[in-house]
Amino acid sequence: MRSLIIVCMLGIVSGCTSYSTTLANEKGHTTDCHASGFGLISSMVAKSSYDECVKNAHARGFDEE
Repeated sequence: MRSLIIVCMLGIVSGCTSYSTTLANEKGHTTDCHASGFGLISSMVAKSSYDECVKNAHARGFDEE
């Protein structure tokens, strides 16, 4: 049972994530937002960074394609 818990914990902290999108404005210009992380903490930081990039792009008139 203890080894099962350890394996589950390692799976939680060792996962990786990747976020990516291309946004375009009315003039056809594009910008990319992307971030990736490995492990629990860096994955949370990557998501936050990605969300902030998309928010800033929307504020500048870009929308997701």
